[in-house]
Amino acid sequence: MKLVHVFATPDGESHFELSALEWIDGRRTEALAAKSVMFINRAPNEFLDFHPVGNPQYVLYLTVKVEIGLSDGTSVILEPGDVMHVEDTHGKGHTSRVLEPGVCVFVPFA
Repeated sequence: MKLVHVFATPDGESHFELSALEWIDGRRTEALAAKSVMFINRAPNEFLDFHPVGNPQYVLYLTVKVEIGLSDGTSVILEPGDVMHVEDTHGKGHTSRVLEPGVCVFVPFA
């Protein structure tokens, strides 16, 4: 499992960095308040052009494989079991290309 943090710098460019979950007692994380939970069935070859997120959120990749393209020209592939912490709420944002269809879960923060 990898945790990818996507964020925007003040100039509006989106970037990513690999992060790690902060474990309490080696087995759980701190509880975060969520606004909602939405399961999405991503279609084969689905593509979303550049967009910022409206609200910081986690995206949990259950069965889908997706390539995220950042406005800085880099990209990262997220596979089943990976988590993306998305905070690029301003600027150009990121793209999303489905490489293998499946389900992901969007969990915006409260």
